[in-house]
Amino acid sequence: MPVLLRIALRNLREHKSKTFIIGTIIAVGVIVLVVGNSLMDTASEGIRRGFIDNYTGDIMISGITEGEVSLFGVQSPGGIEDTPRLPHYDEIVAYLESREDITGITSQITGFSRLSVEDRPGATITILFGINTATYRSMFDNLTFIEGRDLISGEEGVTISAERLKELEERISSETKKETGEEITVDLGVGDNVLLTSFGNAGIKIREVPIIGIFELNHASEGLGIDLISFVDIQTSRALNGLTIGYQGEFDLESRETELLEADSVEDLFFEEFAIEETDGEIAFDVETLDSILGDTSARDAALELDTGSWHYLLLTVENPRKVDKIVKELDSWFESNGILAQAGNWEMAAGPFAKTADVIRTVFNVAIIIVGVVALIIMMNTMMIGVIERTSEIGTMRALGARKSFVWRMFFIETLTITMLFGLAGIILAIGIIGVINLLNIPATNVFLRILFAGDVLKPGISARSILTAVAVAAAVGIAAHIYPVNVALKIPPVRAIQTE
Repeated sequence: MPVLLRIALRNLREHKSKTFIIGTIIAVGVIVLVVGNSLMDTASEGIRRGFIDNYTGDIMISGITEGEVSLFGVQSPGGIEDTPRLPHYDEIVAYLESREDITGITSQITGFSRLSVEDRPGATITILFGINTATYRSMFDNLTFIEGRDLISGEEGVTISAERLKELEERISSETKKETGEEITVDLGVGDNVLLTSFGNAGIKIREVPIIGIFELNHASEGLGIDLISFVDIQTSRALNGLTIGYQGEFDLESRETELLEADSVEDLFFEEFAIEETDGEIAFDVETLDSILGDTSARDAALELDTGSWHYLLLTVENPRKVDKIVKELDSWFESNGILAQAGNWEMAAGPFAKTADVIRTVFNVAIIIVGVVALIIMMNTMMIGVIERTSEIGTMRALGARKSFVWRMFFIETLTITMLFGLAGIILAIGIIGVINLLNIPATNVFLRILFAGDVLKPGISARSILTAVAVAAAVGIAAHIYPVNVALKIPPVRAIQTE
């Protein structure tokens, strides 16, 4: 090996121009890979952390569906189907609380709603998050109130983003002008009532609630659709989504409570003691009799008080994010073994279509790298082809003196590897310098795409050992691939003919 290394270094010095051309291509390729990977990692990590820290947590648990379920509904081939209620809620929560590797638990209901004002034309769309305010805010610090405050447990109302409220005001003004020709200024704020209208398999549901607070999100969300989110009290959310408080337990019914099931006629459906009296046009009945008909409602009342049963999702944070996939598998195994129709998934499953932004960025970058790699491979192959042809006589002499083809292969391999390592190192140093300069420049994001790419308002890319190793590995692979064909052509020439070649 030392002999081959000395021969390789001598050959590189003897062919400085070709060495420099090939080395420059490798260095530029490494710079593109390192800087590009840095930008891609910055964008991907920004999107990932944005969702985990603000909306999805590390793990989401939901009911089983035919389509792809996410925190924003169910995507199915035929459209968006209703999100199923999470079964065995109490049992699941008890199991989660028993695990030491889970540090945070909160519940959520999601639904789409039309946002409007009564007797006013114009509306906009919002994504409604029905939340348990106490547990939700302990996990997600994702907004700042610019007017009003957050929801209080048991309070009816909605908190809306400033963007949603501004769009609603503009829609009302625009539609009013179309209908009446009058230009008006709409100024909605805390205390004003808005109409929430939902559409689904449960039919059209409408609720009027007051605006409790107006907020701004604490992170870049424009272009991702996250600015569509509003937060609503849990009871309103359940009403809009056709959910009811469920009691999961067994009931012991007395014989008189099952008599109605055996009724032979319509008259048998009514109790004799349920007397209705009409006095001065008003209908009165015995409340005690009504209570006897309703029976024991303590189970329902307890469910209402504890807020259990009717939820779409459970969101979790874990102690060690590296163990998310392992915990997801354990949860799915536990669901299956206990006959619970639920499933767990990571943040990408929870983010659903919004997480695809990171995949699109990664795909575009990978396609660009493949194109650059193919171009670099062709240029390097042509340059090496010329170099190998010029050294045909040298190769023939070496083989005539007894050098095997494997020796010649190893010699060119070491030459290529040496060029890759030297110029690859130079490319890495330059790439680190470029990333440092970018950080110092504080380049601002001037549009939606750049805000997503920069993962914020200012570009602050980082650099990882993985991106450096990937760049060197790709450059080495391209260099080695580039020398295979030229060397193979040279070795096919008989030694006697090769010696005679000028």
